[in-house]
Amino acid sequence: MRLGQFTFGDFYLRRITRIIPALLATIVLGLAVSIALMTPNDLVYAAKQGLAAVFSVSNIFFWLEADYWDPNSRYKVFLHTWSLGVEEQFYLLYPLMLWLAFRLGGRNGIITLLLLMLIGGTLASELWLHSSNPAVSFYLTPLRSARC
Repeated sequence: MRLGQFTFGDFYLRRITRIIPALLATIVLGLAVSIALMTPNDLVYAAKQGLAAVFSVSNIFFWLEADYWDPNSRYKVFLHTWSLGVEEQFYLLYPLMLWLAFRLGGRNGIITLLLLMLIGGTLASELWLHSSNPAVSFYLTPLRSARC
């Protein structure tokens, strides 16, 4: 950004070419195996999970459903994609926030943003949501990013 060489198009194109091919291959293979092994109802459920993964919201999909340690997790073919949802949401928002902070305050703007995110996210995750609703601090992007 400081050199004026950053573009959102290049940034997102690199993310897409890195993530999407592997994600689509995983979903196609997972659904193919699901067709062979699952009942029709379970297959519909697997397809919903795959769709959530394609739209980068699988973390929200699984958060709305149940706890990560749910005994029925073995039926969640794409449960592992929750972290990809967090990553993709992070990539969608973080560069925009950094760009805005840089435009408004330069290097100091970025430092301020990072400190606010670190302190605010950690406090919200650890002190507020982790004790009252651990699934939120586990699955959702702002709080997960603070915990990582």
